[in-house]
Amino acid sequence: MVPARGTLALLPNTVATSNGIVRKVHAPPGPRGVSFALKTCTMPVLPFLAEGRLLKVAVVLLATAWLTGCKRAPRAAEESTDVVAARAAAMMPPDARLAGLYRASCRNCHAHPESGAPPAGYHFAWDPRWAQGLPVLLSHTVAGYKGMPAGGQCFACTAVDYRALIRFMAGRPGDAH
Repeated sequence: MVPARGTLALLPNTVATSNGIVRKVHAPPGPRGVSFALKTCTMPVLPFLAEGRLLKVAVVLLATAWLTGCKRAPRAAEESTDVVAARAAAMMPPDARLAGLYRASCRNCHAHPESGAPPAGYHFAWDPRWAQGLPVLLSHTVAGYKGMPAGGQCFACTAVDYRALIRFMAGRPGDAH
């Protein structure tokens, strides 16, 4: 594609016009002559940068940030089983009642990674589960799910206790997800 007068080719399928707009344009014909039309988007650029190399650098940086700006947050890192087990064994809810419930029931599985239960405080294991939402996790806890026994073997736990313990083990004590 040859840019029209008053425009500047920056990246493939993008141009910057003299009025300070970066525009994504249609892609060239693809295999077998098929055209792939991309959505046309515009992004304003500071007008005082409309001259010289500074414009090219600024627009390239802005276009790169714009085109890559919708990435997700990085996923929690996987850790060694020993580190995870040590942290899970050392964790205890600050509330005395919850600490007693956790010690008597939850800790039996959630402090031992080899049990298959997501270890307490281990975001790598809890993040995908937390993404399902607290109501789903509460339902799995109360009814049982895969290897999780119904009620988590906590016969003294209330729904409020379960919610607080799930938040604690998921490492999100204040998150009302």
